[in-house]
Amino acid sequence: MKSLLVVVLVSLLVVVEGCALFYSTPKLIPEKHFYELLPQSLEDDYFHSPLGDLAGKYPKGWLQINLEHIAPLENVAFTYTNPERTWAMTLIEIPGSADLRMRYQKSGLLSIAEESINLHRLKIDRFTITRSPETFAQYGMRFANYEISRGSGDSMAYGRYVVFSTGIRYYELSMVQLRGVSNPMINIENYRLLQSVISSLEGVPSHSD
Repeated sequence: MKSLLVVVLVSLLVVVEGCALFYSTPKLIPEKHFYELLPQSLEDDYFHSPLGDLAGKYPKGWLQINLEHIAPLENVAFTYTNPERTWAMTLIEIPGSADLRMRYQKSGLLSIAEESINLHRLKIDRFTITRSPETFAQYGMRFANYEISRGSGDSMAYGRYVVFSTGIRYYELSMVQLRGVSNPMINIENYRLLQSVISSLEGVPSHSD
């Protein structure tokens, strides 16, 4: 199962070949919830980033996967999967190069979303961006997100990616489908689950700071 998960997670790091994103300074969408929260959907325990600058609650009943010593996933802080191993939630640190930090000063979190997509582009084939990057705020915290689909027909799978800064480091928190399912409402339910995880985060500065 671990080898399948690694292949899928690596394959999720993509963008449509030839796609380029250019943004002006974004206007923050205040307190916009893309998906309703799922009440009582999170564990009481917290996950933590390796350097301790971020904490949050993970989905109830989900299991953490041991990804140690897997080179293609060296920037992955953790991965949790549901018991059926059909969806995964993954935290990745996006390297904060000097160029990215300059773009972040100019375009904010949309530049981090663009970097997230560009990093995916280096890994595998292609996917379709089904929701273009947008910024939003939740409980005073700032985020950007985008969504993708990959495959076709019965093998179609989906993912949502949320990027943010803790003030020093940049992160991508994703909810990705590991294999296709016939009920599209499951996608919405898991995106709501990710929205609930976002609401639990500690370490993301307030947009009023």
